[in-house]
Amino acid sequence: MADSRIGMSIKGPDGQSYTLASFLGRGGFGEVFRAEDEANTTVAVKFVNSEFFQDDQILFALLNEAKAASRVTHENVLRVLHAGKSDDLGPYLITEFADSGTLADLISEQRKQGPMDIERTKNLMLQVALGCQAINNILIHRDLKPDNIFRHGSRLKIGDFGIAKLVDESTRTHTFKGIQHVRYKCPESWRFEMKTVKIDVYSAGLIFYEILSLKHPLQDAVRDPSDWRDCEQAHLTNIPSSLRKIRPEIGLTLAQLIDRMISKRPEDRPEWSEIIQRLNSTIDTVPPDPGIAAALAAAIKRKEERDKVAAKAEQRRLNLQMKDELYKTSCQQLLRQLGRSCGRIQRTVPGRSNRGDSEGERHDLSPCGTQPDQFVFLQFT
Repeated sequence: MADSRIGMSIKGPDGQSYTLASFLGRGGFGEVFRAEDEANTTVAVKFVNSEFFQDDQILFALLNEAKAASRVTHENVLRVLHAGKSDDLGPYLITEFADSGTLADLISEQRKQGPMDIERTKNLMLQVALGCQAINNILIHRDLKPDNIFRHGSRLKIGDFGIAKLVDESTRTHTFKGIQHVRYKCPESWRFEMKTVKIDVYSAGLIFYEILSLKHPLQDAVRDPSDWRDCEQAHLTNIPSSLRKIRPEIGLTLAQLIDRMISKRPEDRPEWSEIIQRLNSTIDTVPPDPGIAAALAAAIKRKEERDKVAAKAEQRRLNLQMKDELYKTSCQQLLRQLGRSCGRIQRTVPGRSNRGDSEGERHDLSPCGTQPDQFVFLQFT
């Protein structure tokens, strides 16, 4: 059944009309159509899900971010041309049109044919890194994944800036944050910590690993992909297998670079300038000398063991922190319930009574007010 919106028109950046020509697909953020203007210029139009816009202020924030995204101009970025709102169709974004599918499609195709050669994968990774660097000069993408990296001929273009966060507006009240995909969500996002451009470096590292190995690096650690808690634990604690175990022909420098990109701590991840420099360098090869190869393998194994120990220690720390927070919350809830049920909770400190030993001096009791060397008596009035 044809979509009823086919043939309808929207306004473009210069007031021109774009007519919706065909339906392209649907994602978590909205629906995408191919559209053309009177000069037969083809663009992509994404209509944003109305559930994201409960008030005009959130819509205003989205339109502002789209305007910021339109400032990103790079051959490896799908340029945002316009953002607007149609009375009949709702809010929308107009972007460049990519005609060859996505990186996710390419990876899926290669799984049937086998791994790509190293030189070709380095070219793909370099294109992604260059596009990310251009984006991160202005925005944090926040939802980098193979489905958001489009193919236009032989060129990759990073798209979907609808849930990006402006780097220089981290303190604004109304921010359209969206939902980062759980398969590519960095540890600090799971911990609700401050977001920096390093979240995009982490996501790109996972994508690079996937391009080379044709499997997600945390795939074996997630028992139930539909359970976000399994994904969370994998991102927080699991150390992926070395790429060189999967493909021994991968050079040590490249394998180490990707290991650093997917480090659990953002401060351990490299900057885009270093990533681009290393991807531009001559392809390193496996050392021919068996003794050197064995020494390198042993060094990699020692590093993996250290990483596993560090990950387990981090998991223990997070578990203790969670238990401590649950304990504090439970105590606070108990005190509030006692206060509501029994009236004012008072504290009697022995030896400070002016009205007899049975009553003592009265103080309001709060969760933070009790001294460790005091006996606490609850008196209900």
